[in-house]
Amino acid sequence: MLGRVNHDKQGVSGIEAEFNTTLTGENGITQLSFNQNSQGSYFNPLTVNQLKHGQNITLTIDANIQFHTYTAIKESVEFHEANSGSAIILAANGEVLAMANYPATDPNDNSTYKPSHWRNRVLQDKVEPGSTMKPFTMLLALDQNKITATNNELIDVTKRIGKHKPDGKYKYMTIKKILEKSHNLGTVNISERLNKENVYNTWNRLGFGHLLGLVPSIETSGSLKNFESWALSDKRALSYGYGPMETNLAQLARAYLVFANQGAIPPLKLVKGVNVDEKITQVFSKNSTLKIANILDSVASWGGSGYRARIKGYDVAGKTGTAEKIINGKYNKKGINRTFFTGFAPVNNPKYIMAIMLDHPKKCYNHYRPDELNKCGGGNSAAMTFKSAMENILTADQSIKLLAKN
Repeated sequence: MLGRVNHDKQGVSGIEAEFNTTLTGENGITQLSFNQNSQGSYFNPLTVNQLKHGQNITLTIDANIQFHTYTAIKESVEFHEANSGSAIILAANGEVLAMANYPATDPNDNSTYKPSHWRNRVLQDKVEPGSTMKPFTMLLALDQNKITATNNELIDVTKRIGKHKPDGKYKYMTIKKILEKSHNLGTVNISERLNKENVYNTWNRLGFGHLLGLVPSIETSGSLKNFESWALSDKRALSYGYGPMETNLAQLARAYLVFANQGAIPPLKLVKGVNVDEKITQVFSKNSTLKIANILDSVASWGGSGYRARIKGYDVAGKTGTAEKIINGKYNKKGINRTFFTGFAPVNNPKYIMAIMLDHPKKCYNHYRPDELNKCGGGNSAAMTFKSAMENILTADQSIKLLAKN
């Protein structure tokens, strides 16, 4: 996020480059003329241009939250032997409280500079977010009365849909169970009930495919292909975060702001005092959002795919995601994944929204057994990173302590 300046003190990357003109100001110009009279010689200064000092830029970043976020990402990348890791934490009003990447270069030591380590992956990496998108599929279905998400509603997961085959573990699943277990066939079953134009319009209102405007010079807008070009398989894949969309991590985190704003999302803000579009976009209904938020609480509880994100004494919620990386034009089936966890806390009145991505973690706990290492997914890598950072943040927040469970 923080960038670099060159020898002329001009910003060449990051915030320094984005706001170079504001930070630099303008040199003054004074014209001197030489005069002589009976009393001697003297210089006559004439100010042509007044000196204009550069302005200060105040970020929305919270130093303590940034520290806990960076520490958690660094430790996670090292423990899981990942290529890299990224995280962003938002306040409910859209202010960016932390943005961290690892590996990273020490900005105070140019000898450690590596171009790849200066990359702000939160804003620049364009990725398929995997199952972190499943809650939005369910939210849209709820709003359109395609599902009720009650315990009495059972979804048949015994029939193949396209390439998606039954796994034999379940015959019928509730919406809660589908999200808890991050079940692809169950999610696709729900997506079959949705009109592709409505899906596209909803994803568009969530901000996918649009620049956030935090650091425009380096951001990727991601992509969201127009629904008119979708095949049937595209709509199915989109329901669990693949196919005709790519996003950056900041866009994904912003979409989860619906859970902190009764179904609406505000614009993101990184610099204080800079005018931004204050338009808040209503995407889902309040009732649907509350219902899915409570289900995501169970995802981060024992038995859910994100149970390693749970924090003793606090209600947290979220969704795991695992996305196969494309290698040589094909999805890799040998565990070369990006893993995600996007969550929020406290559940009933979210104050913090956090999105995490690990690139190709290689060492992860095997399901519920902490003594075995196996294939990495969002639940046994990124969810642990969420817990590591969020536990410190919640513990330090005096206002949140009052909401802690006994």
